[in-house]
Amino acid sequence: MSSCVLGYHGTSEKCAIKIEKEGYIESSTDRWLGSGIYFFGSNDSIDVDGKRDAKWWVTKKKKLKYWVIFEAEITSDNVLNIASESVDKKLYYQWYSTLLQKH
Repeated sequence: MSSCVLGYHGTSEKCAIKIEKEGYIESSTDRWLGSGIYFFGSNDSIDVDGKRDAKWWVTKKKKLKYWVIFEAEITSDNVLNIASESVDKKLYYQWYSTLLQKH
């Protein structure tokens, strides 16, 4: 059964133009969590604000001068939600701990 979540995708102005023309393109496997399209989500119960986090990503982490934040409704059977106290978050931290030990 597909879940539907609201997500925020922060990117450069140049990439935003490409996304509007071609749609989202899955990233390569050498990215943070592997191949995929990454969004920040919100969760009021644990004070997670996806739009705020996406803005942090483009301004502080990526240090972009010109940026865009897309808001998207995501309906998929293949969503990894690490922003809540979920099984996905626990699996992510297990994977992350293993990765740190190996590297």
